[in-house]
Amino acid sequence: YAIFGALFLKRLLQMLTIAAFTVYVWATIAFGLRFSNLTHRGVIDQGPYRWIRHPAYAAKNLAWWTENMLRFGNPWQFVYLLGMMLIYTLRAVTEEKHLLKFEDYRRYAARVRWRFFPGLF
Repeated sequence: YAIFGALFLKRLLQMLTIAAFTVYVWATIAFGLRFSNLTHRGVIDQGPYRWIRHPAYAAKNLAWWTENMLRFGNPWQFVYLLGMMLIYTLRAVTEEKHLLKFEDYRRYAARVRWRFFPGLF
């Protein structure tokens, strides 16, 4: 039974990784040609952006964790992933601080209240 459980967990994490990377690609496509960091080119509220404000950051972070969960051989891997998660969280907060200067983004943020994961954060 232990082998079955380990195989199940491995497959589950692989499926979560693929799903997360799929959401990342979907979020990137939804941005289209308006993609830019710290430049306001209008609010994207289509695709995964209709449910969360930072689906690309959330999906990348989730994919990195699920992809590496079973391969932690060194505590520094965990520290590295925590650092990357912190960087992307701070990046999202910085972007929002800039974008909240614009009325259309304030309306969007009020309507789409979840930053990374619906119901969690």
